[in-house]
Amino acid sequence: MKSIFFFLLFSSYFSCSLLNDPDFYMRKAFETTRETQLEDKLYCDRNDKYMIYYYKDSKYLQIGLVDKLQKKENYGDVIKRLQEDSAIIYDVFKQKIIVSNRANNFNGVEFRHYLDIDDTVFMLNKLVVDPDGEVQMLINSQLRELFNNSNTFYYTDDIKY
Repeated sequence: MKSIFFFLLFSSYFSCSLLNDPDFYMRKAFETTRETQLEDKLYCDRNDKYMIYYYKDSKYLQIGLVDKLQKKENYGDVIKRLQEDSAIIYDVFKQKIIVSNRANNFNGVEFRHYLDIDDTVFMLNKLVVDPDGEVQMLINSQLRELFNNSNTFYYTDDIKY
């Protein structure tokens, strides 16, 4: 009995949660990541919340995805994997919105891609998807240079544009 209690306490202590008052789009994004079995790729921020929220004054829903660097993997491999995950989430998420008749009120989504290297998290890039499906990628050029030129990685707070 004690071990079950410890497990429940331990798992709740280290688990991440959705923001307290999620709107319709935030809930649908979270449901989608669970349905597509990509929930484990959601980035958990410093406040132990899943990164599904609105950032400052941006009208775009933010979805943060994180992955770990695999051995002998290059920058392009990581980006490709995270973009594929984003595409899967976005396709299912968009269908949920269309079925709900709320597509006309949707402002778009920004997928923020993070990379975990030895428990240090770096922001790789941001994919901005407009409501009409147009995609723009903003890349952390400083980190890309580090991938190409060095085995040493440095922490970056956010993307350098």
